Parts: sequence; C-alpha cells; structure tokens
Amino acid sequence: MRSSIKKKKEEEEKMSRRRRSLRYVWRASSLLEQDCEEEALLVAHGLLDITKGAFVDSSVDEHRIPEYVAKRREIFPKSGWEMLYNVVDMELSLMYDILYTKAAMVHTWHGYAIRFVSPLITTTAFLLFWFDSKQGQRMADVLITYVLLASTILLDIIWLLRAVVSTWTYSFLNDRPRLWFHHALLCSGKWRFLRRLVFSLDLPQFLAEGPSSYRKWSGKIGQYNLLHECTRDKHKRSSNYLSSLVKKVVSEDQWMEYEYHNLRGTHISPGVKKKLFDCIWEFMRLAYPVEDGAEEKMKKEEEEKKKKKEKEEEKKKPDEHHRVEAVRKLEEVLDFLPEFQESILILHIATDIFLLYTKSEQSPSSKNDVEVIKASSNYMMFLVAVRPGMLPGLKLRSLYEATDDALAKVWPKQESSSRCKSGSRKKCLADILLDKEKHDITSDTREKPDKWRQGYRTKNWKPKYITELYTLSIVLSDGIKLANILLHWLRCSYGVKFPKSDYESKFQQMFPKLTEILKVEMYDDPCKFAKLLEHIFLEWVRLLINASVKCTRDSQAKQLSRGGELTTIVWILVEHAGIFHVDRHQR
Repeated sequence: MRSSIKKKKEEEEKMSRRRRSLRYVWRASSLLEQDCEEEALLVAHGLLDITKGAFVDSSVDEHRIPEYVAKRREIFPKSGWEMLYNVVDMELSLMYDILYTKAAMVHTWHGYAIRFVSPLITTTAFLLFWFDSKQGQRMADVLITYVLLASTILLDIIWLLRAVVSTWTYSFLNDRPRLWFHHALLCSGKWRFLRRLVFSLDLPQFLAEGPSSYRKWSGKIGQYNLLHECTRDKHKRSSNYLSSLVKKVVSEDQWMEYEYHNLRGTHISPGVKKKLFDCIWEFMRLAYPVEDGAEEKMKKEEEEKKKKKEKEEEKKKPDEHHRVEAVRKLEEVLDFLPEFQESILILHIATDIFLLYTKSEQSPSSKNDVEVIKASSNYMMFLVAVRPGMLPGLKLRSLYEATDDALAKVWPKQESSSRCKSGSRKKCLADILLDKEKHDITSDTREKPDKWRQGYRTKNWKPKYITELYTLSIVLSDGIKLANILLHWLRCSYGVKFPKSDYESKFQQMFPKLTEILKVEMYDDPCKFAKLLEHIFLEWVRLLINASVKCTRDSQAKQLSRGGELTTIVWILVEHAGIFHVDRHQR
C-alpha cells in the first residue's frame, strides 16, 4: 500500500488533472433513511486514501487538503459526527477487504478480465461435453459432470455480477474518468440501476455484496474490572462450562480474549454511544477548529502557491509533515503523557472506589453518566489486562500483574470473613484498601530499602511519608489517594487538599481534566456530583483518544480481522477530523 500511494502521488504531480476528484463521490441530499449506509459506503471509497495513509503512516497530499475542506459540507451534510462515523466504519471494512481478502486483485484489469472470460470458458466446456459422444460412459458419471459444469457456469455468472455491481467497481471506474465506461455506467446511472436489480434477486449475503451486516463494527467492547476479578470466587473463575473448556485447550491469552470480550463484553447502547462520541467530537473541535473564512483563505493560498511555483519547496517537506503537525496539535489540547498504563490503573481504581462510595448520591438522572463511565473504565482496563499491544508505549504487562498480585495479597486474608458477602465483596475490598492507606509506616521501617520500592514513573521522586498500602503497590496507593480526593471534594464545603509530596503536581500532569474541577470551590451546588462525573468521563475519553492515536498500526490492522475495535474507529475519526476540521456549530 505504501508503494502504491507513493506511485500515485508521483503520477498526480505529473498530471495536470488529478486522477480522483471528490465531485464523483455520491452524496445525494434527498436520500431515504435506508440508503444512508449505501451513501456512506460510496463516500468511504472516495475517502479511502485517508485511511490507507493512516495505516501505512503516509501523509495526505497537501495539495488535496483544500479540496477536502471545500467539499466538507457536501460530503457530510449532517452536523455532528454521525455521518462521518458511518463513513469511517465503512472505510475500515474496505481496509479489511484489502488486507484479508482478494479484493485488491479481483478489482483490477486482470481480475475483471478473468471474471468476464471465466463464464465463456465454462460454457464452452459445457457445450463441448454436450456434443461429445457419451458411448461407453456410465450414466452416473455423465450426470455428475453435467451438474458440475452447470454449477460452475452459474457460480461464474453470479461472481461476475457481484464484481460488476461491487462498490469496488464504482471506485475503480471513479479513478478513471477518461474511460468511456465511466460515462456509460456511472454518469448515466446504469451502474446504480444494475446494482439495485442484482440486490432485488435476493441472492445470499455472501454472494451479493451489501453495505450492511459484516461491514459494520458490532459495537462490542471488552470489559475487565480489577476489583471484581480479585474478589470473585476462585472456584468459579469461568462464567460457564464452555469457558472452562476453552481455558483447557487454548493459551491463557486466547482464553482471556474469549472470556472478557466474547462472553463478558458489552454492546454499547445508543445512549452511551452518543455521549461517548459527542465528547470525542468536542475534543476534535478544540483540536481542529474551522476558522472563519478558512475555506476561502485556503483556496487563495492554493492559487498563490501555483502562481509562485512553490512545488520544489513542498517536495522538501517530509511526507509525515502534516500528520506529525496534526498529532502535536492534539497533544497540546489533551496534554498527553507517555506513562499511559499507570494512568489507566490509577484512574480505574479511583473510579471504582468513588462509584462504590457514592451510590447514595447517584440519582436516575445520573444513571447514564455512571453507565458510560463504568463502560469506559472497564474497557480501558480490558486493554491493559487482555490487549496490552493496543496501548501506546511498552507492553508493561508486569505493571498490571504486580497490581493484581498486590490485590491478591490483600484479599485472601479477609476472604473468609463473614461480613464480606458475595454481593458486597468489592465494597469490603475497598474498605480494606482505604484502611491500609490511612496507616503511615514509621521512619525506622521506611529506611529499610526492602520495605518499599520506587514507582514506575516516579523513580527520581520519593514521598515524604509511606503508607502500608504503598509498600504493597504504588499504583494501588495512588489510586486510593485519588479516590479520597474525589470523595473529599464532593462532600466538603471547602477546597480540596492534596496529600503531601507534591501529589497535586503529579495528578495535575496525569489527569489534567479531573484536577481542573478539583480546584473549583462549588460548596453546596446541587450540580456538584454531576460536574464531577462529567470530568471523570472527560478524563476517560482523553485516555481513550490517546490510546487510539498512539496504538501501533500493526495492532490496529490485526484487530480488523476480529471485527474491529473502538480504538480503531476513534483513530480514523481523528485522522478525518484533522483534515476536514470541525465547525463550531457541530457540537
């Protein structure tokens, strides 16, 4: 793909007219509701270069960016993220076709030639056998041969029709506007008529390519809760018999994938999906806003560049210039940090503890907010525990395992306690953790090097006091400290006080959106709890975007074979937002 993109750029520089123009992208404004997926699929073909470039780390041609921006409202007539989300979903399905099917070979001149010639060859073979003498042959063999040849002819015709009405054919002709096929099929509307006619035959889904079904991301995300896993009955680790059987025949990683994604994973509800992507879109608006008169300004700049012949200077810029600049803008807005898995673990523990101790404050109006926070927290923890390769930086599985081991050391001592019933085990574990965090270690104990260890991201920073929980796990200690801060801010009428040893600056760097609200004195404001939930959610979305844009491309491509991933959807959304920008009114 990288070589083909490079070759295409060189050809476009030589040609006065670009090979592909966005005006050929189908974007009828009066489409029916059932045609929205069809429209999104055809638009996805026109914008597939953006996703291709993202997967191979190749920047979009800067000469085409003004063209994209100028056509933004025509391609995406609806405000908000809904239409762009559908297009991105279809683009990823097309990337799956390129990576895991023969679409890249079928939809070429050679592929189409084979599709057209194959029915003729099999028909000729059928006729030759028909007129050939059958003397001395068994009737059963003759009948079997007829059935095989007739079936082959039928399948060849079906596959020919499937290739002709495929949206890949639409894209193939769209790239070649000078061919007479382009005018005869696309401009006249005969291709769309033929496509509807083939679909009306009600062929099986695997024979008649449609925009729905397998093309769309299922909307399912894995779920993993650290405290719940620690307090579960060890004799009932698997949720059912099938899971126990799978665990015996596959590796630990494969079983965890099956258990925490296939069995315990959850489908995002429409309410959660809307709240999640509304927040993502707001972050995109902050990172990539559309300035007043930006479209006209970009057109004028493009004309000036052509007049002054600045192509030589543009060639000197690296291919990744635009992409690196876009990522830097996003980093400045969201304050990304490299210590990623530690941030997820700390915030996951703090979120769980905070929600456990604020059940009385949770009203029906905040139910949707709590649901989306839990889903986001458990999903990010799922990536840490099950899919560490989907997170940026090193695969620090040891950090998660050390935290899990520390919880295991805390819990077994209290597991047989009568006050820890099955339904309140998480609350019981939370009480134990909070209690251990309150006990300060004496100075004599603190001086012993084997009693405590330096933190992962804080190797040059020693706390002024060490708690009992700190000796077991720095991550657990920091998570409980953060939970205490959140509870303290919620229930007190004065400003929050951070622990000693510069924890304010530490949490400020790790969770800027969350510490932002903690510095505000709201006193007895009735919206205090709702505001805090909102900022916890903002922090989880910030971490989700960070994970999406910094995940390795190989990991993103592998997830396409499993039906897609939320981080991949968010990543490609960011890529498109960085090119098209987001209007202020599209909130």
